[in-house]
Order: sequence, then structure tokens, then C-alpha cells
Amino acid sequence: MTTEKKTIRPELLDELLSEYKQPADLLGEAGLFKQLKKALLERALGRRADRKPWL
Repeated sequence: MTTEKKTIRPELLDELLSEYKQPADLLGEAGLFKQLKKALLERALGRRADRKPWL
């Protein structure tokens, strides 16, 4: 395992923020932070985050 940190490309950030108009777009119930967290967890776990692995 390497200790090198990945950086997020500015172009990706620009794309993600392209529809940003107000704080709720980032922090709201359907905001970007919530969407990103769910997508990252699903990708990292290799399955849907809302499924319980013990069932």
C-alpha cells in the first residue's frame, strides 16, 4: 500500500459544481455531498451501501 495521496482534478470539481447555485445544492437532502458519499461508499464496497451485508 502506498502513502501517496490522490488529488482531485480541478476539471472534475468544476464539472461537479457546474449546477451549484446555493448552499442546499451541496448540503441539502439531495445535495452533492450526500450523493458523493453514497456513490463513493458503493464503489468502495462493491455493492449497494443501503444493503445490509449480514442479511
